[in-house]
Amino acid sequence: MVAVAGIALATAWFLFPCDLFPRDLPQPLQGRFGPAGTPRNGALAQGSSTAAAATGVGTVTNGAQVGLPIVLPPINTPLKQVYAGLKARAIGGNPNAACRLAFELDRCTSLPDRIAGSARNAERVQARLRTDTDPRRRALFEGYQEDVRRELAIASAACAGFVPDKDERQAWEYLLAAARAGHEPSAVRYVAGGSIGLDMERPLQTLDGWVTYRAEAPAIAERSIRAGSPEVYQWVAFSSVAGWYGMSLTPRDPIRAVALYLALRDRATPRYAAQLDRTIAALSEREKLSPDDLLGARTMSVELASQLKPSAEGIDLSQGTFPSEDGSHCEK
Repeated sequence: MVAVAGIALATAWFLFPCDLFPRDLPQPLQGRFGPAGTPRNGALAQGSSTAAAATGVGTVTNGAQVGLPIVLPPINTPLKQVYAGLKARAIGGNPNAACRLAFELDRCTSLPDRIAGSARNAERVQARLRTDTDPRRRALFEGYQEDVRRELAIASAACAGFVPDKDERQAWEYLLAAARAGHEPSAVRYVAGGSIGLDMERPLQTLDGWVTYRAEAPAIAERSIRAGSPEVYQWVAFSSVAGWYGMSLTPRDPIRAVALYLALRDRATPRYAAQLDRTIAALSEREKLSPDDLLGARTMSVELASQLKPSAEGIDLSQGTFPSEDGSHCEK
């Protein structure tokens, strides 16, 4: 779901950038939040051992921080069976549990819309197949539909019979708590913003979440860049020239975008490197970057490449930032 949605959304925003909101958003609604970034209890997180996030999810006591194994329910266990335990651990400050609960809540709350969207898309695909005789495209369409059907079937089984508590927080609140607590997989996913419980089609439904995202995501993104996260390199590069959800994580800076792409290319697999070459060439032409601009980007990319996390196989984001999400990333 995330991989397909991420590719489609990124392509759409790169080609047709648009604003979903005015640039100057109002202060968040009172109630769940005070001013942007202020937690419900009024105390901001301090240090790595206490992370009372802006969501009110409390002090971090993650077993992984003291050398204990991370134990989460098996992947795709029906949520109704593990909800109470996950929630208790998340509210208690365990970032892995908060990450997993965020994933499960988003998967279950978005399921009806995804099923409806899948049906509409299947109709379009079938209409296309009636006129498209290319066997490769037909196989691609049919393979995509089969993947979607399989994913929705798994999600439906996992979400069957689940009823959240009436006062339940939203998925993005748990993910932000985990990100602020230093859980890097959550930080990366919060920055990417694709499946974190924020409603892109009906933004007013999660307005406080969008306002908080705008306030929190830039700092989390910069921290993840310093930590060498390839996924965040890619998203910040994209945001630096095209924006994301009508906002930018960073100031518009095409030279830095090229530098981030070049850094990724220096550590990329051949397939991803070829994709990056095309992206860099198109971006350079569109932004009319001069030879001096490109030299500056190359110089900047050297340090950025040195910060990237090592990968024996090479970095490969050619199939999307988060292919085939199932919640297992929360165990890291």
